[in-house]
Amino acid sequence: MVGMVVLVCRRIGGRVSEKGRVPVVFEGGERYSLDVGAVQGVHAFGGKLYVLYRTDNVGFYRKWAAEGVPDGAVPLRVHMEEFGEYRCSCGEVMEEDADEVFCPKCGSEAGVLQAYRVFSVVEEPREVVEAFLSRLFSFPLKFVEELWSSVGGGFSPRFRLPEAGVQFYEVKIIGLGAVENPEFEESWYDDVSVYRKKFEGRYVVVWWRREGERGTYYYLYRVLEPAAAPAPSPAPAPAPAPAAAPAPSPAPEPSPAPSPAPAAEPSPAPEPEPEPEQGEAEPLCPRCGAPVSWRETVRRGGREYSVAVHYLGTVNGKRRVKKCYLGPVGGYVYVTATHGDLGMKLEGYTNARALEYLRVLLGYFEAECENPATLKFALRLLEESAGRLRERVKRMGGEGA
Repeated sequence: MVGMVVLVCRRIGGRVSEKGRVPVVFEGGERYSLDVGAVQGVHAFGGKLYVLYRTDNVGFYRKWAAEGVPDGAVPLRVHMEEFGEYRCSCGEVMEEDADEVFCPKCGSEAGVLQAYRVFSVVEEPREVVEAFLSRLFSFPLKFVEELWSSVGGGFSPRFRLPEAGVQFYEVKIIGLGAVENPEFEESWYDDVSVYRKKFEGRYVVVWWRREGERGTYYYLYRVLEPAAAPAPSPAPAPAPAPAAAPAPSPAPEPSPAPSPAPAAEPSPAPEPEPEPEQGEAEPLCPRCGAPVSWRETVRRGGREYSVAVHYLGTVNGKRRVKKCYLGPVGGYVYVTATHGDLGMKLEGYTNARALEYLRVLLGYFEAECENPATLKFALRLLEESAGRLRERVKRMGGEGA
């Protein structure tokens, strides 16, 4: 008899076998595989996954099962993607050397393209937060803005949020509460200026983070008054509706009016910088280590700052990105002051800054340094480094110096 069990897992996902089974690690650490077609849904709560699984052997899975899905759990999306790889007749995956494909086991160059599927669980932060809020509040909410904070600075609230401590899978809500006219301070470690960002009206503010990331985020949801949405009483009287008589009655309800307030105080429009400097490929982000999709320049006060943007994909037709602060455009003002004797101007993140630093330091040793011992030591370092650099250029296919 076919039944349903709720399996408690640490993780589920990966390459689907030829028999249609996907790897899973249960709560106790046991490894197994599940029929991917029998997975009816995945929920998250408390750092665990609750997999709804249809089976005709309920007794076998009972040792890994829970009584049901916890009340605070939220549903996650499951995703199946198809890939392809070349396999040799001996069963080994083919490897590529330049444009040629060969088998690393038997050396054969004949391979057959085989398709395979990968099953994954997607925990999109806004989706799980809004699913949780829909159960928590009866009044309607409208998402307005996302603010973030990292080791380099960012936004911090000028109010105190009640602690929540609600964890789904990797996403954890640190604090949550309804706030009147929430105000945030924006500051960066290389800038003494502090900026203010205020939102008029009543908001639900969610403070959250993702497991393994250093930064935290704030979601701001505007509370929509139910009276402002339906407005049923003026509907039966269409003729008086355009008259000024009904106007005074909603006058004591100014709450809908501030709804465009966040748009009245937008963050300065970013200025994209699509091409990397000096023709180099865009490297990994120095903040989080992820590939940089593109960079933007954001103006705060009287200065401009460079921001690395990581494209996370599209959810419900909306583009999702993550931004990492890289430093001010034109260099650090206060830190540079301590390097004035070297003639060095410390820059924010740019692809060419290493060469510029080297050029300035060489100029210092050539014209400014007066200590013979320091000059002799610097010369020895340069000679040793020059030989290693020549060898590296040769290995990379360039011409030797």
